[in-house]
Amino acid sequence: EAYRHLLHRQPDLDGLSSYLDCLRSDRLTKLELLSEIVSSPEGQKCRVYIRGLDWRMRLLKLPIFGSLVRRLFIRW
Repeated sequence: EAYRHLLHRQPDLDGLSSYLDCLRSDRLTKLELLSEIVSSPEGQKCRVYIRGLDWRMRLLKLPIFGSLVRRLFIRW
């Protein structure tokens, strides 16, 4: 759904498979996935913006607090 809403296209099979694997294995949160799409060259070209994403990502990067938030909201 992120591809459809943010990039206005269907996901390519490689990207879909890669992101789903990362989400299912908890290597990536949904916020991190959105951040990757927004900051990707395609996201920049499409001028994708999600209000509040930047401060949420800063919270995830804080020592100790970030790992706690990540554990609590990994499925967020």
